[in-house]
Amino acid sequence: MFPSNSVILIVDDSSAIRTMINSHLESMEFGDVLEAANGKEALKQLEDHYNEGLKIGLAIVDWKMPEMDGLELLKFMKRHKKYKEIPFLMIAAEREADKMTLAVAEGAADFLFKPFNENQLLEKLEAMWERLK
Repeated sequence: MFPSNSVILIVDDSSAIRTMINSHLESMEFGDVLEAANGKEALKQLEDHYNEGLKIGLAIVDWKMPEMDGLELLKFMKRHKKYKEIPFLMIAAEREADKMTLAVAEGAADFLFKPFNENQLLEKLEAMWERLK
């Protein structure tokens, strides 16, 4: 399953969604979690933790956010050597298949539509880790 020494980065402009995901991850006994409200904040978190030698093991990122959306963040991360190996789970409120196809084409490991529950999140994460082994 998920490497226990890794940190999960949750990026969503809704603090309620970040709290919900964090709560789900806690109940699944995942490791430490970082949160950011948009892509720009996420980049700062990534850089700060990279400089401290900490490993980000997963990014769970909302598609639609102000300042820098999820697709922009994904593209940035996949272009940079130090971030490109971080698995990326894209989440979206709109059930637009073309958006998710684009996200996967750009390097997202998987996607999940809102609203989702703890079991759906766990299933996605388990499937991702099986594929990424």
